[in-house]
Amino acid sequence: MRRGVVHSIKEPTPEAVARRLAESPRACALVEIRADDLRAGDISGLVARAGRPVVVTLRSPEDGGSFDGSTEEKRVILDAALDAGCAYVDVEWDGPLRALAFGPHAPRTILSHHGAPCDVSSLALLFDAMAETKATSLKIVPRATRPTELRAVRDLLTRARGARRELCSFALGPAGSWSRVGALSWGSWGVYGAAARGRETGEGQLDRKSVV
Repeated sequence: MRRGVVHSIKEPTPEAVARRLAESPRACALVEIRADDLRAGDISGLVARAGRPVVVTLRSPEDGGSFDGSTEEKRVILDAALDAGCAYVDVEWDGPLRALAFGPHAPRTILSHHGAPCDVSSLALLFDAMAETKATSLKIVPRATRPTELRAVRDLLTRARGARRELCSFALGPAGSWSRVGALSWGSWGVYGAAARGRETGEGQLDRKSVV
């Protein structure tokens, strides 16, 4: 897993995504295509032409995204991304496609969870359960309500290092914004930055210029 800033791109059309890909700094470790509004054919072409490691992610409204298709449709898009050569697909720990983290695609799966309380004990339990899967990389993004809770993120990353597990972790929300800067120094394999202000793909996300 390459470590550093993940440039997160979410646009309504493949043409707009392609423009953002062309603008993406080469210094970014990975580019994430949020494919909520795209189709399998769109993703195949974008991944094939990206010329760099790509993560493909779909989020349903209940997960903070805009993908309104079925589980089967989501799987078709992710399979198209894998066939086209994407580096990773991202699936939710508590979602219907987490089986990808146990099967032959586990080495190319990021298993993620968003919105847990920013609490040391609850995050430790969540990490231990997720670490039992075969997913190469884990991502745990809790929600912080005050800056003092960010210590739980740092402790979680220390726990992951001790377990020799690749973990990306920072906190959602305004109180968690600073963790998106500090997480890399705490051992997170990545932090996510938006293409530009107004194009954020997560609450409290900074634009890529702020974290590169």
